[in-house]
Amino acid sequence: MQGVASFGFAAAAVGGLAAATVTLGVSASVAALGALWMGSIRVVPTMLRDRLVWEAAVVGALALVLGAQAYQLADVATVSFLLLLVPLFAGLLAPLFGERLGRRDLLGMGIGLVGIACFARPAPDFDAEWVGIALALLAGLALGLLWHQSRTLARREWEPWATTLAQTLVPGVVGIVVVVALGVQPTGTALGWLVVSGLGYAANTVLRLVGLRGLAASRAALIAPVSALTASALAFLVLGQVPDALTLVGAAIIMVGLAVAQVRPHSTP
Repeated sequence: MQGVASFGFAAAAVGGLAAATVTLGVSASVAALGALWMGSIRVVPTMLRDRLVWEAAVVGALALVLGAQAYQLADVATVSFLLLLVPLFAGLLAPLFGERLGRRDLLGMGIGLVGIACFARPAPDFDAEWVGIALALLAGLALGLLWHQSRTLARREWEPWATTLAQTLVPGVVGIVVVVALGVQPTGTALGWLVVSGLGYAANTVLRLVGLRGLAASRAALIAPVSALTASALAFLVLGQVPDALTLVGAAIIMVGLAVAQVRPHSTP
């Protein structure tokens, strides 16, 4: 997932539809530049005739809208925690796509979830925030599904920038038209954070498509919580926000879980 921090705080300020559509619009613009650079933009009309591209576009846009709306209805830390549960949702969906998680994968996921809890420290008020929590869970489920859809798209070996453009172009354009028509477009600092979020979403989608060419979605999704670590590193470098001790402990536990899941013991001859 793209940087949870930039998207989350902007979404909490400007609302679900505006945050999602600006993120998608910026992502589509960046992807168009990338596809032009790679000389692959001419194949985008062909991709738009593929049903799976449209399905992935709808699921991705839905995840952004639900997640952004959740940030308005629940605590930022709680929503961020739930959105970082992508490995869990991808693992639950794995049997539907012919995948299976091994024992090391499950152990690594469990360790990682403990790290995520320490890192995000959700403190939900269920009576007041249950709608936002439900929306965040649905957004996480959609993101888990998107990993599996991206795996199928990646195996078709289309150029990643063009594939990203095909997924974000129509939702981004339609959404921005609606936002402008309703007069709810973000400005100022919120717009700046959403531009950063859109850049991250485009890069994330491209890298995900490249990585999923040779890796099962349910295993690759175990890497998703690392986005929280990069967001914290950027917050420290750009904003001067120093993480506290529990955040650092959570980050270390997340990395241990990732190592357990991804590192395989060498077979003996």
